[in-house]
Amino acid sequence: MSDGFIDELRNALGQNSVLSGAAIDARYHHDLAGNPVPKPRAVVRPKTTEDVSALLRLCHRAKVPVISDCIMSTRPRSATSSKSWFTT
Repeated sequence: MSDGFIDELRNALGQNSVLSGAAIDARYHHDLAGNPVPKPRAVVRPKTTEDVSALLRLCHRAKVPVISDCIMSTRPRSATSSKSWFTT
């Protein structure tokens, strides 16, 4: 995932809806068991159904994987990837 793609997400969803770099809270660096997980390149916080649709459309087009926060703590280790990804 490029910085350009993160900028595209910010343009579509708003600056405050997309976190990256140091703005990503440490809770996204570990699962609930305290096991480290790869740091996401971005965390997106959509505010509306339309935002979710736009987010998924952009990610599908760019072939960027999405991991939902509601499954972040329960995903199997096999789902952990070293590829660039982000969570919602």
